[in-house]
Amino acid sequence: MEEQNNDIQRKAVGELLDGRTFVIPSYQRGYRWKKKQVIDLLNDLYSFACKSEGEDGEFYCLQPIIVQENGESKWEVVDGQQRLTTIYILLRYILRKLRYHDEKEFYDDYRKKLFHLEYETRQGSEQFFDKMDEDISKTNVIDYAYIINAYHHIDEWFSEPKGAAALYEHYKPASINSPKGYAEELLKLLLNDGDNKGRSVQFIWYELSRQQEDGKPKNPIDEFVRINNGKIALTNAELIKGLFLQKKNFGSGEEDLKQIEIAMEWENIENELHRDDFWYYIRKKETAPDEVLPNRIDYLFSIEYKTDEKNWIGQSTVEKDNDDLNLKRLNQELSDKDRLFIYYNQKFEGLEGNALHKKIHEEWQKVLVCFRTLQDWYNDPEIYNYVGYLSQCGVEISAIYHHYVMMDDTEERDDFIRYLKEQVKYTLRGVKVQPSENKMEFPHGMIANSYKGGREGIYNALLFLNINMMNQQLKNATSHDSNIYKFPFDVFVSQNWDIEHIDSYTTNPLKKQQDQKKWLETEINGLGDELKEEDKTEVELLMSEAKYKEAIATLQKALDEDMDATEEEKNSIGNLTLLDSTTNRQYHNDLFILKRNRILNRIKGGIFVPSTTLYVFAKLFDESGKDLTKWRHDDKVKYHNYILKSLGDYISKEGLENE
Repeated sequence: MEEQNNDIQRKAVGELLDGRTFVIPSYQRGYRWKKKQVIDLLNDLYSFACKSEGEDGEFYCLQPIIVQENGESKWEVVDGQQRLTTIYILLRYILRKLRYHDEKEFYDDYRKKLFHLEYETRQGSEQFFDKMDEDISKTNVIDYAYIINAYHHIDEWFSEPKGAAALYEHYKPASINSPKGYAEELLKLLLNDGDNKGRSVQFIWYELSRQQEDGKPKNPIDEFVRINNGKIALTNAELIKGLFLQKKNFGSGEEDLKQIEIAMEWENIENELHRDDFWYYIRKKETAPDEVLPNRIDYLFSIEYKTDEKNWIGQSTVEKDNDDLNLKRLNQELSDKDRLFIYYNQKFEGLEGNALHKKIHEEWQKVLVCFRTLQDWYNDPEIYNYVGYLSQCGVEISAIYHHYVMMDDTEERDDFIRYLKEQVKYTLRGVKVQPSENKMEFPHGMIANSYKGGREGIYNALLFLNINMMNQQLKNATSHDSNIYKFPFDVFVSQNWDIEHIDSYTTNPLKKQQDQKKWLETEINGLGDELKEEDKTEVELLMSEAKYKEAIATLQKALDEDMDATEEEKNSIGNLTLLDSTTNRQYHNDLFILKRNRILNRIKGGIFVPSTTLYVFAKLFDESGKDLTKWRHDDKVKYHNYILKSLGDYISKEGLENE
């Protein structure tokens, strides 16, 4: 019977140079060390190597590496693969720098054999390590990209004056002045066996026994989770990956291939979710650091958790009430960071053999179905537009997906579209329409929301105005490429679009004279030939006398600005649109003519602008084609009526009796 107790000892790196293979199991997170971590380790190792003082047997201690022997000189790495991989990359780099072209030459000189790394889900990883000096652009595997980066960081450290050279000169006379020399110095340290005849680099070697006291095989994933408790938290996805991919879940032959298949599918899902054009159609932009998911596949597992019927309680006959109440409760449950892992662990706990294989397959299929459903919606421009809009309004994709999976088998795509439209109506419930006293201008009523009150309703209305326009264009399209009618939520999110006045809100709100003066100087400079010379002279004369308010009024009059507009009209939806944060920040107080010119120039420069914002500043609502440089009362009325008509199917019918 094998030794049942775990064994803790020290092992020098030199002792590991016997040709053994370390296996990085599927449940491990990939290699993720960044430049600072690599350089910090190099500085520590080389400082230790170069110190003149010290006794034989002194060692530099690396953090623990936890392993379990699998036979045939193979060791499964349960924890510590980041440090082990970095040491391996360093050794490979040094041997290449010292012109060892194969391991036989290395063995002939030192009687050592380099240990090897084998990634359980990376076939051909050994061949990859032979090409670590390639450009990072030649791989699309994220683990390999980090490894290539680490290799280049090591190369830079040996070559740069502030790296190995600086440390060597600090501790020793400058008899070595080349990367090759520095590499030889460090190799001496790494080759030492820790036998009290020199200094060495040693791991805390924590070897797990292969059996428990009851004789049953010890599960390395249990140790993996326990060991990592209290350290940098593993994400739920990383822990769940361990549950799905641990070796005991699979046998040999076809079952072994199933492990590889799940690992590849897992990676494909992660890659897709890390495309922002996909991600931001299913999730609202993060507004706080704690909303950022370290691994986006966590979100997929949370959707599965929140749509599991066993977690869903029917509390009302009204579906929307059930959605809100259940999601509130389930989100509270998920505030426990371990909830998702526990949820999946309980599904597999106690199962063995075929029962375990079947459960793994069943649960993974649920994840795949969820992901492929999101893919199907993404590839359907109309559904994509609706779902993306709802996500940006804070509607949880879990509620949408739950409704979808609960639909009757007789229901079709059109039934799902009707559901999505109902959800859009709910997001626009804050848009209030009231009868207008001026039936000539506003025959179908007026939207009561304004910049001063009801802004959330306005934001949702203006955003959906663009979505609805693209869906309408899609219906009338003759082009075979329907993807051009998909709203780019990733670009929209990255540019931080928000509500802004079209005609500048300058009656004028600038209170301080220095602000008034700066605004005048900016406008005059930007207008150029748009401003007549005599008007410019008059304005500048008033400015020279510090009569800035009069100068503003004169400038507005000279440009025929709509100075009679009331504050209420200025803040109405007919004078509001969505603008990106850069335009908002730089131009929000500009006169319309100047704002229009600058925005059109930004469009020419390739900056994304939602369709209705483009329509506004291109004056496409002005059928006469006149006054392209002004945003008058008539423009506000036409734009307002356009919004009301476009959103008529989605907002309250009050005030629309005559439509």
